[in-house]
Order: sequence, then structure tokens, then C-alpha cells
Amino acid sequence: MKIIFAEPLGVAPTELEKIKTYFENKGHSFVYYSDRKEGSEEIIKRASEADILTISNIPLGKDIISKCQNLKLINVAFTRYDHIDIEYCKNQGISVCNAAGYSTPAVAELSLSLAINLYRKILDMDKNTRIPTDRKGLLGQELFGKTVGIIGAGVIGLATAKLFHTFGCKIIAYSRTLKKIDWIDFVNIDKLLQQSDIVSLHITSNAETSNFIDKEKLHAMKKSAILINTARGAIIDSLAL
Repeated sequence: MKIIFAEPLGVAPTELEKIKTYFENKGHSFVYYSDRKEGSEEIIKRASEADILTISNIPLGKDIISKCQNLKLINVAFTRYDHIDIEYCKNQGISVCNAAGYSTPAVAELSLSLAINLYRKILDMDKNTRIPTDRKGLLGQELFGKTVGIIGAGVIGLATAKLFHTFGCKIIAYSRTLKKIDWIDFVNIDKLLQQSDIVSLHITSNAETSNFIDKEKLHAMKKSAILINTARGAIIDSLAL
């Protein structure tokens, strides 16, 4: 089999060489690239002979996949795979796998960090300290006691909820799958938007969730609420926002 890493994926060259040796000892061909290129022509050039293609979040549509006649597996080194034409892969018998779970703590910590930054105005305070000037208008708020609404109670959503809960926040959540967790109150989307001081998005981007946070949902939120999106941009109607 010809295994191709179409980009370095943040893996050290010494480790890539070890991987190359491993697969070659198994009788396979292993090719990796030390830079990232997103243009369709370049990706086709790199991937066209692959039996197994490893890539992160570079979009792979039918226009690219159809040029890879030997392709049997797309290995997505990323949690999401909405940038892959899954339907075309199904029709062609091409398997797609992803790296679910690898970035769960990172995304959860980022969500919490963004909320802390907004509440404590850390970036503005840092800027004013370096000028320097006063802290007028920069008095922050505490997370403690705030209601955090988690939209999408999957693995990442629950990890994020746990961090906010540790900071003393009340957690409410909206999820398609009913769950029973003592410290989370599962509610409908309308109630979540109306009650939350912080809304954190953790749902997959697809046709059903495109512009999920629309004008009506934004108006339903508290005027003082903050919205954290560490999922996908397409989930929010940017113009309405």
C-alpha cells in the first residue's frame, strides 16, 4: 500500500522518519510532506497515488477525491470531518476515520479561557498596562455563580461543562441525546438561551446546524450574555450576529 501524509501534521521529522521505516519494513510505501499546501492542484499532485491518505483539516471535496483512483482510506488527523465529502466517499467505498478525542482538554480549556478573558477583560487590561493608562471601564466580573449553557453535550461539551462547574458555575445544557448528570440541568434550547450568562457551542457543523444560532436565538439571549464558539463558524449566522 502507498501511505501518504499530505502535510506534516506537526510531527517532528525524526518521528516521521521512524514511521517511514516502520511501514517500509512492513512492505508498504510511505511518503510525507514537510509543508502544508491547501490548493486543489497541489493536494491532487500529492495524493493522487495514495491508497491511504492522512490529512488534517484541508478540505477534500469530490474534485480532489475523484482524482485519487487507488484511495481506500482517508485518515483525518482531526476531530471533525465536515471538510470531507463523506457522501462521495461512501459511494466510492472509501473509508473515512478521524482522531476523535485527541483535543478534548484543549478545546474545553480554550472555551473556559475565552470566557475568563471576556469577563476579566484581560487583553484590554494588558494593553492599558503597557501604554500605560488607568483601568477606567475595565472592572471585571467573576465566573462564580454564573449560569453556563452548553449547546451540544458530547465529549467536548461535557469536558467544558466540568471545567465551568469547577469554577462554581451553574450548568445547563441542550443535547439531542438525553443524559442524566446530577450537576447538569438539561433544558430545551429556548430556556437555555434565556437563562444563560455564557453560551458555549459544541455541536457538529452540518446541514442541520448551519446558522443554528440565528437572529431569533441571538435575540432570545440576555443582553449581557457572552457567546463562545470553539466549534465551527458556520453554526452561527455571522450577519445576524
